[in-house]
Amino acid sequence: MRYQLHHDIGMRCDVDRNIIYVKNPVESELSDFLQTINSELAVFLGLMDGSMEIDDVVRNWSELFFGTKPDREIGKVLQAMLKSKLGPDLQVHQILNKVDSKTLGRRDLPEISTLIVPKEIENIDDPRLRIPLQMLFMPTLDCTQKCSYCYSTESYSDNIKALEFKRIQEIMEEAKRLGMHTIDLSGGEPVSYRHFFPLLEKLFELGLEVNLPTKYPLSREDVKRLKAIGLKTIQISIDALTPKVIDKVVGLKGYGLKILKTLDYLEEAAIGVRTNTVITSYTLEEVEPLMRFLATKKNIYRVTQSPYSISRFKHKSKFPISNEEYKVILEASEKIFESRPDISFNPGDVFEPYEKVSVIEREKSWDERSFCSGGRQNFALLPDGKVTMCEELYYQRHYIMGDLTEQSIMEMWNSPEAKSISYPPKELFPDGPCRDCKDLAACHYSPGRCVREAIKHFGEDKHYYPDPRCPKAPV
Repeated sequence: MRYQLHHDIGMRCDVDRNIIYVKNPVESELSDFLQTINSELAVFLGLMDGSMEIDDVVRNWSELFFGTKPDREIGKVLQAMLKSKLGPDLQVHQILNKVDSKTLGRRDLPEISTLIVPKEIENIDDPRLRIPLQMLFMPTLDCTQKCSYCYSTESYSDNIKALEFKRIQEIMEEAKRLGMHTIDLSGGEPVSYRHFFPLLEKLFELGLEVNLPTKYPLSREDVKRLKAIGLKTIQISIDALTPKVIDKVVGLKGYGLKILKTLDYLEEAAIGVRTNTVITSYTLEEVEPLMRFLATKKNIYRVTQSPYSISRFKHKSKFPISNEEYKVILEASEKIFESRPDISFNPGDVFEPYEKVSVIEREKSWDERSFCSGGRQNFALLPDGKVTMCEELYYQRHYIMGDLTEQSIMEMWNSPEAKSISYPPKELFPDGPCRDCKDLAACHYSPGRCVREAIKHFGEDKHYYPDPRCPKAPV
């Protein structure tokens, strides 16, 4: 009997420990996770490339770590490892697939010798990676659309000196050497970047996967070129089915017909499409017919609905929808996609204003908040080379980690600025609830404080205030 580590899973040594993770969470069938693990588990999983019988794997592993053939006590250790958690709903044994002797062994797993970390230096507790794993690149902040609900702002796009394309290529080459698997593109509108196609060609040449979200109305020729470069999937954001309604939301006359044509061209080219629909009070009646339309497209494999929520720079008071209104949409959408079980339907949640959430409710949910990976597992590269911990913070100066016009990725990652952003000292909190909070260090250690939400709720000058979900945050 043979087992193989799930093909969506990556592993590598992270200097003084090992990490295991989903290589491309956007495309994987697995729930996203990243976990630090010890050498014993890393080596065992590294041996699971599918080339050996399970008995041989266990024997080799046992002799390496215990200096003896497997016995009952070693079996108990192994059983405990296989039942250990990698995420809230995922155990180690669930990422091992049974294969036969004809299955090709995985050749992308690291050399076993690189996974052995001396016990005296091993540190699996610190959540901040020694080597960053993911990068989001915003090649431009310019956008061809003017969406009424956009969380971005056009003010940053002025007076930015864009990185030389040669330097961008060098950065991507370093990312590949560091072991990154995927580059997420964002903006602005990434397709409108003047070196977009050469950038894409470079990323595919390096063997990097690309997650591309766009609202750009692609021509048939554009789609053919994307296909030729190697793009297999893309995200298209579309909020309505009636062209005039689409035009109104996006702020461009004639756009609606073009984006609908784009979906046709992508279907012709058999490029997989995931869609995102922002639901506002204005587009509420358009959602059901749009879902029916999307269900007819053979190449669509994921549909996401995102109810409108307040953003950092813009807010339309008439745009939010109620839970009751969204419940009706959900029921209709779920029924529509019953005929397309191959489409993954991802409904979002209606934004609940923080001031309406009681302290008791916040106390119940606070410890269960999601982990903030910004500056600790990944970073966002801005058009001019500046690096920020989160794409939605843009040029908020307190959260600039470095500058890749002058630094390498690792120089930026190990800079005092980058480390203090992840684990800010008390001195960076001049006043407010966080200043004298006994949980300040633990809060930032894990899961972290969402700076974006603090800014949205309390303002740019109160960026150091609590995440408004915190029970100690002022209402």
